[in-house]
Amino acid sequence: MKFFLITFILFVSCSGSSLTAEGRILDIKKGDLVGDFEYIELNVNNEKIRFYSENKMFDHYTYDHLISHQLNGDYLEINYEKKSQRNIILEIEKHDHSH
Repeated sequence: MKFFLITFILFVSCSGSSLTAEGRILDIKKGDLVGDFEYIELNVNNEKIRFYSENKMFDHYTYDHLISHQLNGDYLEINYEKKSQRNIILEIEKHDHSH
């Protein structure tokens, strides 16, 4: 019984760490490989916030694709977690909200 209780507590404490931010792209830092990016900076409620990719790929959200969203002024939603004082991207979604 103790094992299940400990497992449940760990699951709940870990699953609650995902955060969400939405905003327009201010800057994108290109990565070393084709399509890679190091980070995206979004304007979230008039604050510049940087989100790091940690060299992971996010579906069709390549560097060039993100640049097109930046040029269009599109809103992105980023699901992320705080790790070592950095915002690490878990998932990227596009939103066509007209704010």
